[in-house]
Amino acid sequence: MPCNVWLFANLKSIKMYPVRRCTCHPGRFISSFTGIKTSAKKDINQISTKIDAVPPSIITRQQNSETIYKLGTKYAESLTEQFHNEELGFVEIENILPDKVKSQHQMKQNEQPLLFYNGWKYQFCEELKKNIDNDEIGDVKKAFKLVDIEVLTSSIMVMLLDSLLVNKQGLPLYYIVKSMYNEWLRHISHNYFKKHSLLSSMKMAHLDFLKQLDEGYIVNNFIENYRKSAMKTDPRLLQKNNFRQPKDTQLNVTQTLFKCLLDSAPSYNKKPALKIILRAEKKKKKKGKKEGKSEKDGVDDDERVLYGVIERKVVEMLQTLAYDAKFFKVPIWKIPMLVPAVPIYLYQRGGLITEHCYQLIRGQISPLNNRVNEEQYEKGHLDRFLNILSSSGLIGWKINKRILDIQLKLFNDNVYNKNLHFYNYCRFPQDKEWLRELVFGSKKGEAKKEELSDRDRKVLEKKAKELYSLWSYLHQNLVVANHFRDRVFYLPFNLDFRGRFYPSPTLLHYYSSDNYRALLKFAIKRPLGIKGLTILKLHLCNMMGSYKLMSTSEQISVVDKMVPAILQAAENPLEYTWWMEKDEPWQTLAACIEIANAIKSGDPSSYICGLPVHQDGTCNGLQHYAAIGRSLEEGSFVNFMPRHFNTDLYSEVSDLIQLHGFMNITDEKMRKDWTTTATREVLKPTIMTQVYGVTAYGAKRQIASKIKNLPGFTLKEKEETIACLSRHFATLTLHLVGLAFRNAENIMAWLKSYARMFRSENIHAQWTTMFGLIVIQPYEKKKTNKQLIFVNTDDQLKLEHPLNKLKQVNAFPPNFVHSLDSCHMAMTQEWCLKEKMAFAAIHDSFWTHPSSVPQMNQVIFYLTDST
Repeated sequence: MPCNVWLFANLKSIKMYPVRRCTCHPGRFISSFTGIKTSAKKDINQISTKIDAVPPSIITRQQNSETIYKLGTKYAESLTEQFHNEELGFVEIENILPDKVKSQHQMKQNEQPLLFYNGWKYQFCEELKKNIDNDEIGDVKKAFKLVDIEVLTSSIMVMLLDSLLVNKQGLPLYYIVKSMYNEWLRHISHNYFKKHSLLSSMKMAHLDFLKQLDEGYIVNNFIENYRKSAMKTDPRLLQKNNFRQPKDTQLNVTQTLFKCLLDSAPSYNKKPALKIILRAEKKKKKKGKKEGKSEKDGVDDDERVLYGVIERKVVEMLQTLAYDAKFFKVPIWKIPMLVPAVPIYLYQRGGLITEHCYQLIRGQISPLNNRVNEEQYEKGHLDRFLNILSSSGLIGWKINKRILDIQLKLFNDNVYNKNLHFYNYCRFPQDKEWLRELVFGSKKGEAKKEELSDRDRKVLEKKAKELYSLWSYLHQNLVVANHFRDRVFYLPFNLDFRGRFYPSPTLLHYYSSDNYRALLKFAIKRPLGIKGLTILKLHLCNMMGSYKLMSTSEQISVVDKMVPAILQAAENPLEYTWWMEKDEPWQTLAACIEIANAIKSGDPSSYICGLPVHQDGTCNGLQHYAAIGRSLEEGSFVNFMPRHFNTDLYSEVSDLIQLHGFMNITDEKMRKDWTTTATREVLKPTIMTQVYGVTAYGAKRQIASKIKNLPGFTLKEKEETIACLSRHFATLTLHLVGLAFRNAENIMAWLKSYARMFRSENIHAQWTTMFGLIVIQPYEKKKTNKQLIFVNTDDQLKLEHPLNKLKQVNAFPPNFVHSLDSCHMAMTQEWCLKEKMAFAAIHDSFWTHPSSVPQMNQVIFYLTDST
């Protein structure tokens, strides 16, 4: 019985109703953690092409003879520039602010933002010097002995200004404190290296390592190669320089820096430029005086966060300074590198060339986590895993200039179009009339601000702040992309505590939304080959999203019929705008441009292409649960087994929920809203997180946030409708997926039982991955932020807190599956690297050249068959 009929038959209060069976190309993705029974293997071999159990290097040796087009990068020049930027701590990048927006800022030039900023910076520097001179005990003098005070205060002000560009409503105090501490730590380490003449050695060692690299991709052990380069250049580079500071030093540094920043803040209109407030992160429904709760609003102390808030007029002045400036100052750690990243040759060294204290595991982690994994590293148990992680930083990227130019034109034209989500924050949010129409509709949008109620004004201000953050992030990404438009750049990586890979830079990376992913192409291009154009067509279908239920041949047929429209969109994308209505509009356009170029070349097989093609897992968490439980039935719901037809669980569930509304709702308006919102995109996050323990409340919030982004549902008057729809959709979705994946839920319960054993011993839940990484869940009950705000300056050395026992149990199953997922990705990346393929990944989405897709599929099948 097809899965959609089985699910529908088990949906209560509805008679069985046949729904068409979806088909798609078979076996796109198979989990590597499979223990498939022999009988199942025979069935697979009858359906799919038999892959002999031999290493992919033997299978694909002939394919690897294709020419890899060389970069010809001048490493020496790029290395010198990268090294200079790291010494400064920031990069000056030319601004691209639209003239219309710039003119709005220039109206406020009489407020002299530059004088205000420089005055604050000068007073900050003088206040810090005075505090150091007046230190009688000597601890502060010792802490700032190796630091150039003027350079330090200048870099802190650059950090503060950069943060305000994205968040105008205030910064959490712990963020300000931690950022200042990291700047101080960077300066003392930099001066230490400079004093001992190690900076030039770092540069020469990295240049020697880069010379060892092939012009394409190499198979050698990157970490060992770098250690050899370091030993040959300066053996002192291999010494362990631990710049971690005792807690007393951390407290002295952070308290001194923040006190000086606060005391030096000038006044504006008799109001302090910087002040501290205690803000509630969220409120309980029930108010009243209870133990551990505020008498005023019933908020837990742990949920109250100290914020450093800068006066609104001061924020506007500082933003005016940034946006009107000819050049942006962007912190070096926020942008990609100009040369391949330094391999992780010491536990706290890697990434940037002069990285003072490389943070291998990002985010809030248990202090024990770093300690045990450092021991694993010293024993050599992490070399293989860190070598794979380091290889991610060797992939070169280039900007897709066609996409960038189109985005810049739309950004500078300040255009709004409801069909393209990119436009929602492309328009400058200070346009009050447009903003009111977006939030309230045309009727209230025409009203003056004085005519709006207090509640409506608060809604408007909240939306303006949200859009401003999105607009500023978009602006910064476009500025950085324009800066790198003719350059090859590289992304250093680190891990989260589960072992999943993430890029270290916060700007211009592919772990982001559609419009940012479309900006990136592989720097090394490869010929499409015989199957490359066909694979590009399938990639286009996946990006459009409307044809995922078709078979491979049907998808290719659809694209062949669309060739005239594809050529038109590639030639004039702002006139032929059909691509704007697709699921991933910018990546759809990028694929159209690449297909058009290949067709126009006259010989598509010889066309040189750098566009990454995605191979995505189907509800990857459920795939892993099906593999753990050896469940062929559940695996068939998520394309776990190769077959002639494919299933799309997201579409199946959305079809059933749409049909449920069509058969049971009598009100025409509600029926229309139901059927237009119960889409694959709206329900997908809830289905994905079902096996990760999402609650009914969490599912409702996920669905509501998706519905709010749909055309016609952004208006405030739709709030009640959205609440009603999200509540029903959450209930039905959880019920349907729970019916289909009972085995997965049993495995989740089994994993939770192990977590309860850890809880009973009052220790963190932990396990070791196949690559030797020890995963320790970091969930603890933190001290009240208003009591110990200055303690949380370094994630690695924060105070020990009691366990959050509930979260330790509930988070164990999803974290365990995520760690399996990271291992599978690392295994695939390791083999692709051996086969000299470009490989990038976003967890379960694997990227490579179109011509390399058959090779990568062979790697996946080989890994699956050998486990």
